Amino acid sequence: MDAIEASWERREPHHQLSLDEVRTVLPSATGLELLGRGKANTNYRVARGEHEPVVLRLYQRDARARAVEARVLGLVDVPRPQMLGTGAVGGLPYAITRFCEGLHPEAVLTQVRPERVGRLCGLALAEIGKVRFDAHGLLDAEGYTRTFDSITASFDDLVRWSVERGRAGRRLSAEQRAGLLAVVASSASIFAGLDAQPRLVHGDFKFANLLVLGDGSAMGGVLDWEFACAFTPLLDLAIFTRHAARFPDGLLEGFEGGYLDGGGVLPAEWRRLARVLDLMNLVGFLNAGKGRPRLEAAVLPLIDEAIRSAR
Repeated sequence: MDAIEASWERREPHHQLSLDEVRTVLPSATGLELLGRGKANTNYRVARGEHEPVVLRLYQRDARARAVEARVLGLVDVPRPQMLGTGAVGGLPYAITRFCEGLHPEAVLTQVRPERVGRLCGLALAEIGKVRFDAHGLLDAEGYTRTFDSITASFDDLVRWSVERGRAGRRLSAEQRAGLLAVVASSASIFAGLDAQPRLVHGDFKFANLLVLGDGSAMGGVLDWEFACAFTPLLDLAIFTRHAARFPDGLLEGFEGGYLDGGGVLPAEWRRLARVLDLMNLVGFLNAGKGRPRLEAAVLPLIDEAIRSAR
């Protein structure tokens, strides 16, 4: 499950703030707790005495992500952080959000049946996919920063660029580069039929960004929406099931059932298609500016698996 990705290196160290610095924007702050699962930004749980705690989210990867999150958090009807305020502190843009209660799914699995946990995740993802857009593309505060004519065009653009011009090309073997370009050449037939109404995609829908109430009664929150975009829901399915071979028995079946009962649609051969589409994410990981050995050691076999799935 997410244990593999939990060991991956961060893009850069967490941004350290003192309690005094936090009090310049949250005078009621009485304590700080670093929430350390993210790989790009820094999040602190801020205690406020008798008041409810909040999260101070510092945007290290891309300042524009705050505007994307502000937009999509107002569109979806799933438990999620509510943005309460914005500004800058310590040289970085921040957002203050509601703190979502709950545990990450792997912790809940010790006391709740895997089918139930999977079902809650599937229902949440189906709800996210009910938000529709006019075009596939990358979002900003009000419109798009870029649109794509089709799923195939987006896939081809990213994967080919990564192989031929990106840093990923230098981290792949010659056989892998050839295999990826072969997938690009056949992508139109692989992804035929996926260009229906573009939907809201979370863009990082995995256990690290999901909270479930400890008794398994409901979702506690879907977190970290910075990669949200207008695309095919299959991208979120790909991310959630990336490590499905490690799921406990019943979790994937519960997820599928919840997703379908929530109104989601699963294309024929969706698991195979998801593995291939996930190449967009996998080569993106390899484009990072500095080497991340643990990440690369995990990602390269996944790329091999996805290439095989495309044949």
